[in-house]
Amino acid sequence: MEEMLAIFIASTLRLAMPLMLAASGELVSERAGVLNLSLEGMMLTAAFFGALGSWASGDPYLGVACAILASVIVSAVQADAGSVWTYSPGLADFAVDAMRQRKIVGNGPDATLGNFDTTRITRMIEILGPVFPSQNKPIKDGLTPEQLVTNEFVDPSIGLPVS
Repeated sequence: MEEMLAIFIASTLRLAMPLMLAASGELVSERAGVLNLSLEGMMLTAAFFGALGSWASGDPYLGVACAILASVIVSAVQADAGSVWTYSPGLADFAVDAMRQRKIVGNGPDATLGNFDTTRITRMIEILGPVFPSQNKPIKDGLTPEQLVTNEFVDPSIGLPVS
């Protein structure tokens, strides 16, 4: 039993070491003001391309070079992403207006965002009522919106401005 516990602890440390090293590196870079939330993704990308490069060439050193190149490319793409995909307050206002005009998002029957309009849910039940049995997935007879949705946890103080 003690030997199994020792093996378990040793394998845990061995398998967790790459993540611990990445986390300690992120801790240092975060203290410097740089936040990188994709360390595991870069590690997986580098591992994949390192294994692929080693397999394709038969040379482990070329595999290491492929891994380094892949992680540098991912880092370069992420570094440039901040200049390409910025989300300004003006863009946020445009997105909200566009979604409201297309009725993708909006207040419910009152001035609250996210609450359910039971008449719309009733209409969906009417539309989908015949569809589900035709796919051998019958729905309960007499199904009501109250059995499907609730507004109990919606904060009524949150809503889109009425235009």
